[in-house]
Amino acid sequence: MIKFIYCGLIASIMIFGGNVLAEELDAGQILKEITQKGAKLVIAEYWMTEDYDKSEQLVNAISTGTKEWLEVARLLKSESDAAVSEDLFFAISLALHKNPIGVLSLIKTQPRKSLYPHVIFARTQCRLIAINKIQCFLN
Repeated sequence: MIKFIYCGLIASIMIFGGNVLAEELDAGQILKEITQKGAKLVIAEYWMTEDYDKSEQLVNAISTGTKEWLEVARLLKSESDAAVSEDLFFAISLALHKNPIGVLSLIKTQPRKSLYPHVIFARTQCRLIAINKIQCFLN
């Protein structure tokens, strides 16, 4: 019985202890790395590696929804491939309920050029209305 409890304790430390022992990421440091090295190299450092914990830590940090982490996501998104973009969108979707205004402000108010100007106008208006409604709700 004691061996069973001991094994359970060791397993729980191995499973849940990893997050406690992991180095805390700093948004300021990541932003500095993006500025110095470029987003592509930072993406390679966190995603193109055998250590999946690095990208998971970054996704978890972005999902907090703080202004700095959302800026990290925005800068990384500009140079990301489909797999990294999917992880970033997942993190941002988790951040939506924590910081809706910050997340919605990531949406460009000027959409890509279109052959149909009324579509551009409608999309822009919808985005601005959504942001205004959330601001009124939170105030």
